[in-house]
Amino acid sequence: MSVIWFALAIGIVFGMAVLSAFAWLILYLAWIGAWLVAIAALLGVFWVGFKAWHHTQP
Repeated sequence: MSVIWFALAIGIVFGMAVLSAFAWLILYLAWIGAWLVAIAALLGVFWVGFKAWHHTQP
């Protein structure tokens, strides 16, 4: 009987570790995605501003 509890405990701990790793991976990807979006937005604003400025030049 104790073997079943032992296996169950190992399964729960292993499952928690896997879920935790997946959570960290998702957080890491979300962090990178947020940075990429922010950089793309800055480049877009800079590009639009540059084009507008360039358009006003003779």
